[in-house]
Amino acid sequence: MKIGFIGAGNMAGAIAKGMVNSYKFRGQDIFITSKTVTSAQELARTCGAYAVETAAEVVKNTDVLVL
Repeated sequence: MKIGFIGAGNMAGAIAKGMVNSYKFRGQDIFITSKTVTSAQELARTCGAYAVETAAEVVKNTDVLVL
């Protein structure tokens, strides 16, 4: 299952990192975008996820969306 995050703030970071640390999700199954691409890239780097530029890319590539 692929999970998408629109927003890369503290809550998104805690959820994404928790998902990966639980070993139930792989970083490759997580897509993240944010108003500032650098925050999405930083969060993606810490949990092995993909940072994408637009919310449309997140929606297109995921099964579940976290706002």
